[in-house]
Amino acid sequence: MTASSSTTCREMILLTQAELDGELSAAEAVGVAAHRANCADCQAAYRMIQATRLVVRSQTARHTMPARARQELLARLRKAGGLPVDAVRQNVPAWRRVSWWWMGLASSASAVMAAVAVLLLTVPGQRDLGETITDAHIRALQPGHLLDLPSSNQHNVMPWFDGKIDFAPPVKNLADQGFPLQGSRLDYIAGRSAAALIYHSQQHPIELFVWPNPNAADSEPEGEVRNGYNILHWNQQKMSLWAISDVSSSQLREFVDRWRNVP
Repeated sequence: MTASSSTTCREMILLTQAELDGELSAAEAVGVAAHRANCADCQAAYRMIQATRLVVRSQTARHTMPARARQELLARLRKAGGLPVDAVRQNVPAWRRVSWWWMGLASSASAVMAAVAVLLLTVPGQRDLGETITDAHIRALQPGHLLDLPSSNQHNVMPWFDGKIDFAPPVKNLADQGFPLQGSRLDYIAGRSAAALIYHSQQHPIELFVWPNPNAADSEPEGEVRNGYNILHWNQQKMSLWAISDVSSSQLREFVDRWRNVP
């Protein structure tokens, strides 16, 4: 690997963290994915970061390491892998602390266990999929961002996705049930391309994010509220679906119920 390619890979590792946090634009995310598709090192780093985040998400909310054990482990990490002092300073943002750590250890065999330990100790929490969906929806509501293809005809929307993503999203028009289709958009959610279908309910946009989930069994919709937006998510016919809107929870559930029952 040349020096220039090594530098690029280090930059990509930082961008991967931003990608998984939903902080990249769709164009930036596509660029990162294109680099990773041809780089085994970045593919391994991506899998490593994903696994680490899952560990953090499942553990940090329930367990707190005793202060003495924390200090001892950090001392060992510094001795074994050259962990920067800045990585444990509390006044440095967690994402920056982790970024410096990854830059220093991305090519080291000890990075897997050390990075997991540091993340468990220094990151107070991780963004979950609900946050990512909410941020994507808020970005889309900015002027000119909601629709890539304005169309109320599902027969126009369905073929528009051909060649743009690697799956065929189920497109349904519920105009006769009070939820007309407005069009579609491409998005990037949790490290993969997603289809965004836009519906309306009394001038309020409802976004439905769709991507494949081939190992998931069908499930009933589960609800949550983020930043004032109602969300319902479920699995259906090997797809993950997330509906989000500022309509009332009862209206959103009505939309989801009707969408699920239309062939």
